[in-house]
Amino acid sequence: MKAEDKAKQFLKTSLRYYDKEIAIPSNRVFSITELLNERDAHNHKTAFIIQYGFPQSGAVCLSFILDTSSEKPHATITDFSIYTQPADKNLVVANFSTKNQNSILDELNIDNSFGLDTKTVKFSSYEEIDNNPNALHMIDMAIDDLNNALVLGDCRECSSIGSDRIPYCNTVPYPEKEEENNHKK
Repeated sequence: MKAEDKAKQFLKTSLRYYDKEIAIPSNRVFSITELLNERDAHNHKTAFIIQYGFPQSGAVCLSFILDTSSEKPHATITDFSIYTQPADKNLVVANFSTKNQNSILDELNIDNSFGLDTKTVKFSSYEEIDNNPNALHMIDMAIDDLNNALVLGDCRECSSIGSDRIPYCNTVPYPEKEEENNHKK
């Protein structure tokens, strides 16, 4: 499958989690965010960005415009970028999360998650992505991870006052087996 088709599949898969709080098996960060400064309410067009992972440690980023001016809303991809290692390097993804590690931060209810620098490069054209097996693997990884997401409820992330972004999907650490079984009941 070509990069353009994978971008469309990533968008379609991601939109299943619009307005949801989810956990994904890799515990990577995933978000869908509305960009208020790019909203064109008069023409019924709204800009969004979807991000899987952190750019410095391997990520898939997709921007799109949602047009609701007709009876059948449609999305147009405006930017698709993958942050990964060049084709001649080994693929490395790494992120750090303090949750579920029985640390003092858990006792204080502090959640810390960030990407570790793995010397990624931004690939932002379909041709560049098609020619880099690491980029193709990164998008496949993201789609597979999202296909195995656990929906925990409605999105509970808030925007700060004055923010030009509204979150419409957030991730939390994947529950331990015991917690996961309670969600399935």
